[in-house]
This record gives sequence, C-alpha cells and structure tokens, in this order.
Amino acid sequence: MDENSATSNQNERRPFLDFKYLYLTFSGQLKIAEFITSLLAGALVPSTVYEHAAGFSFVSFVAWTTFINVVLDIILHLVRVWEKLLFVSRYPQVLVCLCFLGSISLFVAAIVEISISKYAENPGLGYASAFFALACCALLGVECFYHYRRYRDAQHQKATEMTSTADSGAVQDPNFAAY
Repeated sequence: MDENSATSNQNERRPFLDFKYLYLTFSGQLKIAEFITSLLAGALVPSTVYEHAAGFSFVSFVAWTTFINVVLDIILHLVRVWEKLLFVSRYPQVLVCLCFLGSISLFVAAIVEISISKYAENPGLGYASAFFALACCALLGVECFYHYRRYRDAQHQKATEMTSTADSGAVQDPNFAAY
C-alpha cells in the first residue's frame, strides 16, 4: 500500500502541463520560435485567383503542415507523452529525419513563393510570408543539427562505455571459459 500511495502522491505533485520544457530547454525555445514563424508564414500567404494560385496553395499547405507538426510536438511535450513514446528513445534518427524533411520542404516552398510573389495581388505579403518560411526553415535546420549532435554524442558515449567496460574485463563472453 505504501508504494501505491507514494506513486499517487508523486503524480499529484506533478502538474498536468509541464511548461518547463518550453522555456528551460533549447529545443523548447526553438519550438516557440518555429511556432511563431510557421504561423506567420502560413497566415501571410497571399490569396490570388490568377494562374499562380497553385503555387500559393502549395506554400500554404507546407506552411500549415509545418505549423500543425510544431503544435503537436509542443502539446506532446507539455503533457509528457513525448518521453513515453518508445520509437523516440529507440530510434532518435526519426527526429533528425523529420526536422530535415520539414526544413527542405519549407525551403522549396519559400523559393516557389519568392518566384511567384510578383504576380500576387499584394506582393509584399508574399515576400513577408517567404521570409518567415525561410526563417522557420533555418530554425528547423538548427533543430535538425541539434538532434543530430545529441544522437552522435549518445553513440560516442555508448562506444566509450563499451570499450572501457571491455578493457576492465568486467564483462566476459559466456562462451569463453578461462582455465
């Protein structure tokens, strides 16, 4: 009974939403900046009825998809579901790939928007939206590099621990019998 009451007391002390992630971690601060820039990139896409509407629709789709992904990432971190996802702990390369793909798709969308903004009803909105898309692209690139470095450092640390353990002789092959 004491164990159950101890775990329930620990759960009661933890708030439902953990905002420490957003302002104490580098990744959380990047997410706030990505939230703002992707929101502005999607909201400022000019609407036009001319022959370049498909290009602006593509930019709008990419910007709003990025915004939704950032919002979902923030929500999963706030309610502490992110740390319980097994694929993140087992395969941290997923984060690197997702950030890289988001960065590349925003870069392509921003280039498309820059090239067709002169045909919009309000070209200034197109250029502003492209600027925020490129800013979000850069932020996603920084986050991609950040996750890559964390992954490589963890791999290096594991390799160092394995070699130091093997050198000390603490771990022996069970198939090897010492005579």
